[in-house]
Amino acid sequence: MRKLLLIILLAALAVIQPATAQFLAGNLPFGKNKKQYEKFQWRYIQSANFDVYFHGDAEYVARYAALKAEDALRQIQDELSFSITKRIVLIIYSSHNQFQQTNVIDQFMTEGIGGVTELFKNRVVIPFEGDYAKFRHVVHHELVHAVINDMFYGGSVQSLINNSGTAMLPLWMNEGYAEYSSAQGLDVKTDMFMRDVAVSEYLRGLNQLNGYFAYRGGQAFWSYIATKYGKGKVGELLNRFRSIGDVDRTFRATFGMTYEEMSEQWAKDEKKFYFPDVSRYEYVEDFATRLTNHQKQDNFYNTSPAISPDGESVAFLSDRGDNTFGLWVMDLQKKEPRRLAASARSTDFEELNFLTPGISWNPSGKRLAVGAKGAGQDAIYIVDVATGDYQSIVDGFQTIGAVAWSPDGKYLAFDADSGGKHTDIYIYEFASKRVRR
Repeated sequence: MRKLLLIILLAALAVIQPATAQFLAGNLPFGKNKKQYEKFQWRYIQSANFDVYFHGDAEYVARYAALKAEDALRQIQDELSFSITKRIVLIIYSSHNQFQQTNVIDQFMTEGIGGVTELFKNRVVIPFEGDYAKFRHVVHHELVHAVINDMFYGGSVQSLINNSGTAMLPLWMNEGYAEYSSAQGLDVKTDMFMRDVAVSEYLRGLNQLNGYFAYRGGQAFWSYIATKYGKGKVGELLNRFRSIGDVDRTFRATFGMTYEEMSEQWAKDEKKFYFPDVSRYEYVEDFATRLTNHQKQDNFYNTSPAISPDGESVAFLSDRGDNTFGLWVMDLQKKEPRRLAASARSTDFEELNFLTPGISWNPSGKRLAVGAKGAGQDAIYIVDVATGDYQSIVDGFQTIGAVAWSPDGKYLAFDADSGGKHTDIYIYEFASKRVRR
């Protein structure tokens, strides 16, 4: 029976752990092996509670991570009235492309995965992408998971096996609290998201908080609890669930109402809060022409639009068709899009950078510049609008963000990080094929 229990738990972990990280993956994982492009020479530093591993020239980033991790840990332990029982390992990669090569877990790390905490050894794995504010946020978010793992499951698979009766914390409670704690309440991004789902009458209650909604809706719920009942109720609810192990009985003990009653009350209060905005703003459809409709086309993303110089076409990224991200161009008169390039189909366009978009037309409107991942690095591709043929003009950067073609067509400006301490702005000159920072 013990051997059978181990098999069941490991199988469950294989399903549960990726779900907490893959909120923007969009598609199911593909392939069987991760391509290893580099061999990393790891070093580490230690702080009071952390062992921080890094490679290359990232010692400065590692020290920053240790500093912010200690700050975050103090806040989390205070919120939960819990102290960790063992040191926590942070593993820092110098870019998302390098993060995708990690063997800490076997999941492929799409662009939407900003970090991951695995339960086997309770290690936190995070890429640094040149944005210190984002990096601090992800460090804090993932540390919440590490502390929760220690608090609920003992911080390892062996402890989870020894305490097999421990209930698994619902995804929305876990991810929502991680966002609430790292943002210290409700931030602009989640406020915007909740306004949209409330005003559009999509919000129904806690049971719909799955996938990406678990992050935004969960954060909104914890912020609602802290505002209405006091910040102490956040830690109280989590501690009660830890001891009771049942969601409904936990809500009864904490709020004097059932889970369903609290769910309905939260949805009602959110709608009351946001509904006054209905009369303050116009609907986009009343003053603009809609070009895409993800509900009719059964896809998730239409993003990064760029109008052509003559105003007759728009280029954008979309997962329409086969749910694979591609570069599309639409004639604004005919409203018929055609795909120029698709990701996940070659070693060039392994993945289009849909979260850091940067599509730019050249002055004649015949070519597009776009950033994409390929062969373990980011590159800028020049795509022929008529034929879809492309060539790589800039490579060797771990991270490339937005690109912008100069009005005279002689240069490209772009932001990039070579895998160091920060992101810089670069200029590419077409005539000399030179890049300068």
